[in-house]
Amino acid sequence: MQELIFYRTTLLDKIKNYFLPVGIPIEEIRYDYKAWNKVTTGENYLKGDESLEYYDKEEIERVPLNEFEKNEMKKVTDVISGLSFLDTKLKKQMEENIINSIKAKKIRN
Repeated sequence: MQELIFYRTTLLDKIKNYFLPVGIPIEEIRYDYKAWNKVTTGENYLKGDESLEYYDKEEIERVPLNEFEKNEMKKVTDVISGLSFLDTKLKKQMEENIINSIKAKKIRN
């Protein structure tokens, strides 16, 4: 955790370079020590943690994306597919995480 904090600015600069072309501004990296402890002890940190919200798979799948969101996701997937340093599995996981985040935001709203 100390190394992550030490390299925070470097990591932030590198992350910004990948997300700015698709219009996703990254301004800050936040490390949650409480969640880190729960993860390292094997606890399910998603449920019951006030800083993270949890929605089950079925709930997420029921949320549709509108045409604008679909077009934006197409731009994102095009950028992700061009990232040569990621393997196919990680690219797919990134795409799913972004879609799930959009849908979770719609549920919260």
